[in-house]
Amino acid sequence: MKRGFPAGVIRLLNRILGAGVKPGMGLEEENAINKANLVYLLVGLLALVVLEELLRLQVYGFFPIALTMLGSSLLCFGIVARTGRPFWPNVLLLGGLSVYFLVRTATGGAFGLGYIFTFVLPFMYFFACSLRTALALLLALLIGLALIFFIPGDPLLAAGYSHALRQRIFLACIFCGCAAILGEFARWQTQQRVSVLMRELAESAKTDQLTGLYNRRAFLERLTYETVRSIREKLPVSIILLDVDHFKNVNDAHGHGCGDMALRYMADIMRSTIRLQDTAARWGGEEFILLLPETTLEGAAILAEKLRAVVEGSPFVCDDVSFGLTISLGVHQYDHGESLDANIGRADAMLYQAKQEGRNRVVCRKA
Repeated sequence: MKRGFPAGVIRLLNRILGAGVKPGMGLEEENAINKANLVYLLVGLLALVVLEELLRLQVYGFFPIALTMLGSSLLCFGIVARTGRPFWPNVLLLGGLSVYFLVRTATGGAFGLGYIFTFVLPFMYFFACSLRTALALLLALLIGLALIFFIPGDPLLAAGYSHALRQRIFLACIFCGCAAILGEFARWQTQQRVSVLMRELAESAKTDQLTGLYNRRAFLERLTYETVRSIREKLPVSIILLDVDHFKNVNDAHGHGCGDMALRYMADIMRSTIRLQDTAARWGGEEFILLLPETTLEGAAILAEKLRAVVEGSPFVCDDVSFGLTISLGVHQYDHGESLDANIGRADAMLYQAKQEGRNRVVCRKA
C-alpha cells in the first residue's frame, strides 16, 4: 500500500508556503508567494547546514554571514506573510545570497569548493522571480564571477584556482543560467497552453456545440446579470422564446443531418439580426431564446416579427433541396415582481399560444 506524507506535515507545509496569500488574490499571485516562501525555507535550511559545517570545522570567520543568511530568510518570510508582496524580499535575499557565494568563491571556502553553490543560484532566480528580475540577477552574478576570476593580477581572488578551473567554473555557471532560462521558457509555454485550454474549456462550457450559440446555463447567467442591471438602472428587459414549426417533419423527410443544418441556419439568422448587446441561446431541441436588454415589449415584438419574416422569406437549402421554414415566437417583457423561471414561463406560454393559433406568428404579453 502506498504511503503519502502525514496529514500534519502537509498542513504545516501548506501553512508555511501559503503565508501571505490574501483572499481575492489571483492564481499567479498565489504561485509567486508559494515559490517565494519555498525559497525562504530552503535558504533557511541551507543556513543551518552552513552553520553546522562551520561549527564542525571550527571555522568561525563566516559565522556572521551564515547567521545573517538565516535571519534574512526569516525576515523575508515575515514580510511576505504580512504584506503578500514577495518582489523586494526576493531581490534582497537572492542578491545577498549571491554576494555571499561570490565571497565564498573568491576565498575558496571549505576545501576550496566555495564556488559550488553558485551553480544553484540561476535556478533559484528563475524559480522565485519574474523573468526580468531573474535575468538582472543572473547578469550581476556573471559580472561578479568575471571580476573575481579575470581581472589581471587577481586582486579579488584569494583562492588558488588554476586558470583552466576558473574558465570551467564561469562556463558552467553560464550553462546553468541558460538551462534555467530554457526551463523558464518551457514553463511559460506550458502555462500559455494551459491558459488557452482553460479558455476553450470555459467557452465550450457555455456554448451549444451544434449552433455555436449560448447554452441554457450560460443564458440563465446572462439573464440574471441583465435583470439585476435593469433593476439598478430602471431599464426594461424583454425575452423572446421561439420554436421552429413542424421541425419533426424536417427530420423525418430529409434526415437528422439536414435538421442539424436547419438549426445552424436558424442560429446564423439570429446572429445577423439581433444587436450586439442582445443574447441568443439554444434553449433545447428546436427551441431558441433571446435576451433583449433595454428593450420594451413593443421593441421586442418588432424584432420578433422581423425574425419571423426573414425566416419565412429565406428558403432553406439542404442537399440541393429547397424548402421553407417558419417559426413561432412568444414575447414577454420581464416582470421584476416574478421569479426568473416564472418570467421564462410567461414567454413559453406566449409561444404555446402562437402555436395554438396556427404557428408562424408572434404573440406578446406585457408585464
